[in-house]
Parts: sequence; structure tokens; C-alpha cells
Amino acid sequence: MKSTLVETQCQLFQSNYKTYIRRILKHVHKNMQISKDSLDQMNGFMNYLFHALAYDAAQRARRRRQKTLTGREVQDAIKSRFPGNIKIFAVLNGIETLDKFIRNN
Repeated sequence: MKSTLVETQCQLFQSNYKTYIRRILKHVHKNMQISKDSLDQMNGFMNYLFHALAYDAAQRARRRRQKTLTGREVQDAIKSRFPGNIKIFAVLNGIETLDKFIRNN
């Protein structure tokens, strides 16, 4: 079976989100723990999602003949990947987080 470009890129570079996944779990559910296998699955999912969104956003920038990736391409990639209300929630949280970051720096 032939692997896609996104899968190939994910195999070349794997980020480690395990620390962040644990922190979020502790913040949301203080008494819960996560097994190593589940943590590996979540980390793999985060890597796939990041690379898929980055690839989609880069493709959109290329189609618009832009050399710089902007928030517009990232938002469009999120809207095309996520279903229903999740995409609205993701975009609104991204905008809010970016605003906080800009205000603090």
C-alpha cells in the first residue's frame, strides 16, 4: 500500500506531545491517569493532525501563490478537516489564544 505525503512526513519528524497531554488531563480530570499505550496513541494522533493541517494550509497558500502561511490558510484547513461545531470551536479558540499571545508580548 502506498503511503501519502502526509504519512511520509509524519514518519520523518515526530513531535512529542506526551507532556502536554498529561498536563491537560491533570487540569481537566485531576484524579485520572493515562496508560503508556493510550498516551502513545494520543501522541500519534496529535502528530498526524498537526502535519495534516500544516500540509493542507501550505497547499492553500501555494494555490493563492503566497510564500507566507497566514492564519487564513490555517483556519481554512481546520474548517475542511473538522466536522460541524468542532471547527467553529477550534477556530474561535485559536483566535482567542492568538489575541492573548499578542497582548502579552
